[in-house]
Amino acid sequence: MSKKLALVFTLSLMIFLLAGSVGCAESLFGSLTLGLEKNIGLYNYQSVTMEKRVVQLPPAKAEHLNELFERLVSHSARRNELHFRLTVIRDDSVNAFALPGGYVFVNTGLLSYVKNDSELAGVLGHEIAHIDRSHSMKSIYRSAGISMALVLLLNNDNNDDARRKQIFSEIAGVSMRLAQLGYSRNAEFEADRYGLAIMEKSGYNKQDLLNFWRRFRAQSAEPEQGKAFTILSTHPPTSERIRQIESLP
Repeated sequence: MSKKLALVFTLSLMIFLLAGSVGCAESLFGSLTLGLEKNIGLYNYQSVTMEKRVVQLPPAKAEHLNELFERLVSHSARRNELHFRLTVIRDDSVNAFALPGGYVFVNTGLLSYVKNDSELAGVLGHEIAHIDRSHSMKSIYRSAGISMALVLLLNNDNNDDARRKQIFSEIAGVSMRLAQLGYSRNAEFEADRYGLAIMEKSGYNKQDLLNFWRRFRAQSAEPEQGKAFTILSTHPPTSERIRQIESLP
């Protein structure tokens, strides 16, 4: 075993021994990898903004949108460790998505589709919840492995810089695919629960979110609507999502 891999193994073992439980180990490892999460988020944020056209809304609309977003973020469990940022991109599809590190994107198609602030708050609350619950990073740990993430944290050898960049690119790609294609059903439903709590704590109405999803279900079933609804349709079936939200207190 190389010295570097031995160090990774030793550090992993120390984390679990010192923490005393899986839950504490995850918490300690989470603190070690916060910087990694921020770097992955920034890397993917830059990729999205290079590929998509960022939209500058008129000042009054931009101010209103940012106030709504900050109102939601004020109830985020991670508001003190992450700098949340909302970016509008030119895309006609009805969608929003989140990246690690606090980056949230909203499409112009969604802004045109929502009927009121509560509907928009429900969708954005869901995306903030994905970040709150660290869904992307948990999926990365499962896909790439804790040891791979530790290699990124510990490997500062310039001779291995190309390999390190390759590993980082692969790991960042996992979070980008999740943002584009959706998380597991359990993660999506968890984001619905926590997102609804964020929404309601911010003073918005659950009924408006249900109205959004019911309208979305009806209109996405119409053939002439085309691909505008295809992205959110990759999430759990809308009928199941509505039933879940209805069942929440």
